[in-house]
Amino acid sequence: MNQEDSGWTEIIIHVSEENADAVSDFLISHLGRGVMLEEGEMYPGAEVRHSIHIHAFADRDEIESGFMDELDDYLAGIREVAGNDSAVICRTGTIMEADWRDCWKKHFRPIRVGRRFLVKPSWEKPVQDRSALVLEIDPGQAFGVGTHASTALVLETMEELCEGSGWMDEYEACNIGLSVMDLGTGTGILGIAAAKLGAGRVLCLETDPQALAVARRNALVNGVAHILEVEADPVDEVNEKFQLIVANLDRDTLITLAESISRCLSDNGRLIVSGILVRHREAVMQAFSGCGLHEIRWRTDLQTGEWACMVFA
Repeated sequence: MNQEDSGWTEIIIHVSEENADAVSDFLISHLGRGVMLEEGEMYPGAEVRHSIHIHAFADRDEIESGFMDELDDYLAGIREVAGNDSAVICRTGTIMEADWRDCWKKHFRPIRVGRRFLVKPSWEKPVQDRSALVLEIDPGQAFGVGTHASTALVLETMEELCEGSGWMDEYEACNIGLSVMDLGTGTGILGIAAAKLGAGRVLCLETDPQALAVARRNALVNGVAHILEVEADPVDEVNEKFQLIVANLDRDTLITLAESISRCLSDNGRLIVSGILVRHREAVMQAFSGCGLHEIRWRTDLQTGEWACMVFA
């Protein structure tokens, strides 16, 4: 690959604060990787002065497949409803791989998730809090650093299931490490979190070759490579059962894979699904109910109330 091929297109969008979450979610769902947000001023001449600047990164294939046209149409729809200054692409430009990593370093800081998880990048200093479950995650080109509501919801729910619900008592009494499957692992953050919570084996499935490499590297950095198996196998080819399955995917993928996912859940197992909006919860619930599972709890993110996380048994 030559230097030109390795470049990324950085897209900077100025949005009003009330539209920042919606635009961020659109970018994450279409590009499959995180975005960076910073406060700033609107472009010169705009009626709205204060704004959120969203930095997104698209690779060459995504640009050539027409992503920018889709983004233009989406932002035009927002402007029709919220006004001409509500969401505007202000700049695009090509950056090299090293510059892309430097951009992440400026915006990715340690964050607390749940009671004990602390997500940090490798370039930050070691954490002194001995009670924290530290997840050292470098995003590379994969999705999942704990900043998005769907990832945080799964981390919080995993922690509650494994440490506060009593559900794991029978496994701990038999000295059995929980078996876990993580679908669409991205950076590996959820699989690594499961290992830190005491899982004995974690199968992480991912179809993106770049994300596979990122997840394997993060497993090594976190000292759990002996617990995590990061593979490219599709879930419908998995022929074993797991006590816990986590699937932070979009609505359509969850519905399509509902039967294959349900088949892999052991008796008395738990399935955590996220990556869906609250308004899509009913459709996802029906898909898994049709496979013999039932929803035992669900929650939304506290910040926007738009994202749902569901637990099935």
